[in-house]
Amino acid sequence: MSALISGIFIILFPLYGSILLYRHRGGLDEPHFKSHWGILYAAVRVKTYLQSLFNVLAMTRRWIMVGTLVVLNAYPYFQVSIMTFLSLLNAAYLMAEAPWLVRKQTNIDIIGEVVVYVNVWTSLLFEMSLTPEARNILGWLQIVNTSLVMLIGIANLVIGIPGSIGHAVDAVQRAH
Repeated sequence: MSALISGIFIILFPLYGSILLYRHRGGLDEPHFKSHWGILYAAVRVKTYLQSLFNVLAMTRRWIMVGTLVVLNAYPYFQVSIMTFLSLLNAAYLMAEAPWLVRKQTNIDIIGEVVVYVNVWTSLLFEMSLTPEARNILGWLQIVNTSLVMLIGIANLVIGIPGSIGHAVDAVQRAH
């Protein structure tokens, strides 16, 4: 029963969020609406409807990825294909809409998607032709590569973006 309720929520929430943002697309900056539903479009531009959908789309993408990992656990090729396709779609969306309020964050997300895409293709292209030792090294290089991109993104959020946690801490320290 709880799986059914979770499934309904996973399907209905993005649909409801999308419809809500579409209906109020001209008034997303109104204080009353923003106080109730601002979390749906926090830290993103709201110039276009597609920009305002960023957080809803990101959550939906994560649910699809989790569902893919759980339901298709016996089919790794399909898992990789679906995740690669989602990554490619997300990179195209980021390049077309630049949804983040700060362009630097959009660029970091694009780089992250490119890294995922490159990691997947290097694995697919070289997996069979490499020795086990070389595959191990390739895997570790991909982990380091992905970790560096994640570290840059986290550092950017904490210290590099005006309005971020790092800037808020600096403002509090200056006030005292």
